[in-house]
Amino acid sequence: MERWTRPDYHHIRLVLTIDDPVYYQHPFTFSRTWVHGLRGEKLNEYACNENNVDLPHLGPGPGTIGPDGNRGSLYDHKPLPDIPPAPRPMESNYRGGPVRSVSSVSALLVTVLASAAAFCAPRSPLATDPLTDSTNPASLVELTVPSHGVQLLGLLYTATGAGPHPAAVIFHGFPGYEENLDIAQTLRRAGYDVLVAHYRGSWGVSGEFSFTHAIEDADAQVDWISSSAVVAKYRIDPTRIVVIGHSLGGYLALSAAAHKPGVAAAISISGASLGHRFAGLHPADRERAAAEFAAHTNPVDLLPLAGTSAKALGAEVFDHRDQWDFLTLVPSLGRRPVLLFSASDGTGPNSEALLQALKAVGNTRSRHIEIKTDHPYSDHRIALQQDIVDWLVSQTR
Repeated sequence: MERWTRPDYHHIRLVLTIDDPVYYQHPFTFSRTWVHGLRGEKLNEYACNENNVDLPHLGPGPGTIGPDGNRGSLYDHKPLPDIPPAPRPMESNYRGGPVRSVSSVSALLVTVLASAAAFCAPRSPLATDPLTDSTNPASLVELTVPSHGVQLLGLLYTATGAGPHPAAVIFHGFPGYEENLDIAQTLRRAGYDVLVAHYRGSWGVSGEFSFTHAIEDADAQVDWISSSAVVAKYRIDPTRIVVIGHSLGGYLALSAAAHKPGVAAAISISGASLGHRFAGLHPADRERAAAEFAAHTNPVDLLPLAGTSAKALGAEVFDHRDQWDFLTLVPSLGRRPVLLFSASDGTGPNSEALLQALKAVGNTRSRHIEIKTDHPYSDHRIALQQDIVDWLVSQTR
């Protein structure tokens, strides 16, 4: 008896039980689990050791093959059929030339395996909805997250199924026009609960906006989703919490991971190494640096923000230029896996410098992916999501 199951998106499991008292003293079971391959990963060619050159002496196993394709003592009264004539050679693009004929039994096996592979093909979270669970359906929860006396407005995308589910916190950039909700939806289809929230002083949330507050708010979101009450209510696995951020959010993701040892992994998408732009400047340069920051800030970016100005934000970055650099996070990130994305937006050098610094402390699980696109990844959203899902799968293999 064969039982194929799909415990989650990333795995297919077979449990095969053999029960034939004529040939075996007791039933025995074989099990195997296959893992969803990474994007671009291919199956290597495999040939039987005999390569069908000694087919007449290859036995089919205990018992003869029955008319329904099964074998065992039930069919022993029927003779094994003769090997049918070989079909004509099949042409192929294989570099070695035409493929030789195989026996009809082998051909049938190939057909069956191909059909099984198609039937069990992975349900891609980028293109396929998850299986429905009427007891624990997927949902969208409107909520607030407490942070330093303010309630951050947010959404929790809950995955279908009883769980426990891995969870992700997605931090948007400055000021948050692009929230990366397509990534949230894809991760939910892949089995994650996903939290997305706004920072203090942004998009109607009370309080004043500042980069300091955003850093604190990111930490508060991790505290909230990993709290015992939230873990129990939303069926979350607290050992599999990841943080993801874009632009300013990329720095917040790395910062939150550095501050919270319980975070399993971090993903920074064109992350801004906030203080790096003012590295090496002296206190006397503060006014000029703040004015330069303000001159390069789009006035539209300030409209959703309260209690601040472009010049004030520039001065804040200048004052924290040494602390808010990617490289200062390396000791706290340690050997935890970090995925860094950069686009054609100038974020590549700082991301690569961080990767090399992580490798220098023995971190072998981190990676830097460069994609030729704009800062919001406008024409590579599918590629971006596929890389994220594949990398997260690779970290749990």
